Amino acid sequence: MKSQLLTLFLAILSIGLAPAAEPRRPVSAKIIPAKEQAEGPHGSESGNVQVTFNDGSKELWTKKSHCQFPQVSSDGSLVGWSHGEILKVQSSSMGGEFLGSNKLRIMRGEKIAADFTVDTPIRKWKFSPDLKFVYIVDQGLHGPETISRGDISTGKIVERHNSMDENLPAWAKPLAE
Repeated sequence: MKSQLLTLFLAILSIGLAPAAEPRRPVSAKIIPAKEQAEGPHGSESGNVQVTFNDGSKELWTKKSHCQFPQVSSDGSLVGWSHGEILKVQSSSMGGEFLGSNKLRIMRGEKIAADFTVDTPIRKWKFSPDLKFVYIVDQGLHGPETISRGDISTGKIVERHNSMDENLPAWAKPLAE
């Protein structure tokens, strides 16, 4: 009887001491091209965002097919992507449909953490090292790029700079190169 109780006690103790399973978190995100897609700015691919988790599972997080540039933060707490609407351009030098992805969505888990809108299509973006801000580079068909810093906690753009400015802040300089 004592040996059975000891065995039961050790079994319960080992269950309690077993390491907890790591919480499910995003590790990567990519674009799944849609059947009908418009070309993004500067020839970039557009479609829906598929997120892959640390357990190997995958989920499609968008369904409208107008997304680009998905990223996961270094710690897996944030996922973001640009998105927009199809624009029809009629001109003698260039015509057709293009994706005007001037919006950036940041998700924290299944909740929207922030939405940002800039003036022209987003060319690239990234999370700040401390994950408090996003840095967004947007550009129209002609002219210099604009570099913005958006505060994730408020969803507001707090700084905007022309990429040609001589006195760019330190955070913006790598994006202007």
